[in-house]
Amino acid sequence: MNHNLHPIFRGLTTGEYQELTNHTRIHEKEFTKGALIFQNADLVTETGIILTGSVHIENTDFWGSTSLLSEVGAGGVFAETYSLSHEPMMVDVVAASDCRILFMDVTFLRDNSLSGYSWHQKMLSNMLSISVHKNLTLSHRIFCTSPKTIRERLLTYLSSQSQKCGSRSLRYRSTASRWQIS
Repeated sequence: MNHNLHPIFRGLTTGEYQELTNHTRIHEKEFTKGALIFQNADLVTETGIILTGSVHIENTDFWGSTSLLSEVGAGGVFAETYSLSHEPMMVDVVAASDCRILFMDVTFLRDNSLSGYSWHQKMLSNMLSISVHKNLTLSHRIFCTSPKTIRERLLTYLSSQSQKCGSRSLRYRSTASRWQIS
């Protein structure tokens, strides 16, 4: 894998990437559709970077009902929170299609003895950026799904879209039977 192709390695020179690989375990693995990659309650130290294909993040309840929480496609990252926090997985990660995944043991990020290496700070910053982006996406999803009625959910979603457009108001024009962002 060309290390410059993924945001997790953003800013790393070829030499820095080589130093990184000398201090952590990085390996690729292929999975067929339906294969279990990580399971609920697993303690993981590796973050997965999807090179090809996609994975499903699933929750299976006490009665065996499975809910799809997210689909992560090529270029996506999964299990970074669990691998950094040393908390057991609360979800299953399943291959949604045939896929190839780059696994990186991220325990080195917590090793202060490596902080003198230029790649260490860059990797910390990149992991933080990825986590912050995923946190914002999750917050948006929670805001849109927590209202009790469909109307409230729709208004929450439309309000967030108007904010993205730089608008501060959202109005319904009954004469035109449509929403207007202004």
